[in-house]
Amino acid sequence: MAQGRRPLRAAAPVFDTVNFGEVISRLRRAEGKVRMGLHILRKARLAGLPSSQDRAALVQGATALIERATELGRMVQTAPEDQPTESEQLVTSRPTRGHEVQKPLKATGYQGVAGRLSNAASYILKSARDLPALLQEVHPLRREKEEIEERLTRIVADCLAILRGAGEPSTA
Repeated sequence: MAQGRRPLRAAAPVFDTVNFGEVISRLRRAEGKVRMGLHILRKARLAGLPSSQDRAALVQGATALIERATELGRMVQTAPEDQPTESEQLVTSRPTRGHEVQKPLKATGYQGVAGRLSNAASYILKSARDLPALLQEVHPLRREKEEIEERLTRIVADCLAILRGAGEPSTA
């Protein structure tokens, strides 16, 4: 501050999204949270139906997440595309890992599902909030737009499965 400048501002915009890789990374995390929430829901259903309060929390969380994902998808879909550089043409997307559950669940039951939906929504909200500023600096590549769309589609599909599972008796 001594020279009238904010230290590190130009070098490290700590909380700003600086590229579409960060958006994709957040969507990977959101997708994992929603998928884990669906897994927990299926296990919880074996013990019984959710209470009306739990059902309301699941419906509210899944519905809000679908709305946020849809809005982010619209924003990315309408963004102009950049052409890949030579080096970017050589880069491929990171492979998706398996979806097996390998660690013990910390929060289980219907509240665990609602918590994971809330976590996932925060990742999507951060990306949507930062997207207008990001688009002033850089545009997504076609493959980035496609990956974002695919991940948002899977998130919405899992949220719809959660909505279905929140209200009807289990047939498992």
